[in-house]
Formats: sequence, C-alpha cells, structure tokens
Amino acid sequence: MVRLFTFAFLLSLTASSCADRSEVVLTRDDLKLADSLFLVSRNEWNANLKDSCNLFRDDMLSIWTDSIRERRLSEIKLMLEQYEKSK
Repeated sequence: MVRLFTFAFLLSLTASSCADRSEVVLTRDDLKLADSLFLVSRNEWNANLKDSCNLFRDDMLSIWTDSIRERRLSEIKLMLEQYEKSK
C-alpha cells in the first residue's frame, strides 16, 4: 500500500511539473552573473588547454618529424635505386 501511494505521489508530482510551463525571465544582474561566471570558467580552461596542447605538441613533434624523415629517406633510396637500375 505504501509503495502504491509513493508511486502515485511521484507520478502526480512529475506530471504537475511537466504541465507547468511558466517562462523564466532573467534580470540584468542575473545575465551579468552568468556572463562573468562563463568568462572566468573560459579563461581558466583556456589556460589549461593551451598548456595541454603545448605539452602534446612537444611530445609528438619528434615522433612526427621522425616519421616524415623516414618516409622521405625511403623515397630518396627508392629514387636512387631506380636511377642505378636505369644506368
């Protein structure tokens, strides 16, 4: 019985909250607060992401340049082999 009452109560509570479609109007102070919180968060994350990108680039740059160097060396060797065969 208690479960049925609890279920009926929760169902009526959610149904009534879905039917209430009142518009929320933000004041100028509310908008300023939201903007300032967003800017603080953005500035904080921007610095963290920039540091993270720099660390990633520093870690990966040598790998990328090495792989490009290996590819170019293999192309040069292939070209030299083709030149030697054509003689």
